Amino acid sequence: MICRRTGRVARVQGAGVARAAIRGRHLGEQEDGGKAELERMDGSEPLEDGPRPEGFRFSYPLRVRWAEVDGQRIVYNANYLMYMDIAYGEYLRRELGLSAGFPSTVMAKTTLEYRRPIEFDNEIRVWVRTSRIGSSSMTVDFTITRDADVMMEAQTVYVYVDASGGSAPVPQEWRERLAEYEPWLQG
Repeated sequence: MICRRTGRVARVQGAGVARAAIRGRHLGEQEDGGKAELERMDGSEPLEDGPRPEGFRFSYPLRVRWAEVDGQRIVYNANYLMYMDIAYGEYLRRELGLSAGFPSTVMAKTTLEYRRPIEFDNEIRVWVRTSRIGSSSMTVDFTITRDADVMMEAQTVYVYVDASGGSAPVPQEWRERLAEYEPWLQG
């Protein structure tokens, strides 16, 4: 394998490397519940938070990889959903501590508004917040930024389902944790 940064032959370090890349983690990230600083393989500093979009508290940093872009070196549109999914999982796990016992959900609706193209090797932040909890659904907002620029905004409605595929109530533990973390949900 050739290292894109140095142009030298790189040693493959096993399946853990591939899993880390798929999960959007930098190699060397510690598995301590997500609270440790990310360590960068090249010795550079972790991505700074930058300006925070209004109403958002949680963000997840990503660097655009070669496999995620098209022939124009711009992120292929379906990969925005992958970025959102990665950040949403980290929001639930890191911020809300809801990684155990994930209830079944289906994505009922997603609306994306592209503002500017994201290109290969860009460092971006995916911001996540829950804006509404219904009886069996949640509405989650996403904003992707590069430095101070808003690159994309999206909103997704997740519906909870039971074993038969019918809608089910949002679990009480989720309601409590979300209302505690996102104060606007209490009203």
